[in-house]
Amino acid sequence: MADAARSVLRQALAECGITDYEEIDLLDPATDVELQGWGSPTILVNGKDVTGKSSGDAIGCRVYRGQDRVPDRGTISAVVRAEIAAQRG
Repeated sequence: MADAARSVLRQALAECGITDYEEIDLLDPATDVELQGWGSPTILVNGKDVTGKSSGDAIGCRVYRGQDRVPDRGTISAVVRAEIAAQRG
């Protein structure tokens, strides 16, 4: 599912004019403990899950509704656009 999430994320970011993002390895011991509670795949925009969910207390898998079982492109794009607008104030 991670590959499907990456693909949808790249499409959504491209729609918003963004070409890069940070990918975090939850299994890397150097990863902040607060990030390790998010399941995989999770897409965060400025620390907030694009689907409005909260983190758990352990590493795990996440499955979403929909065809690819990952957050949909429209949801991701909307959250990114809202964050861009909020930053512009």
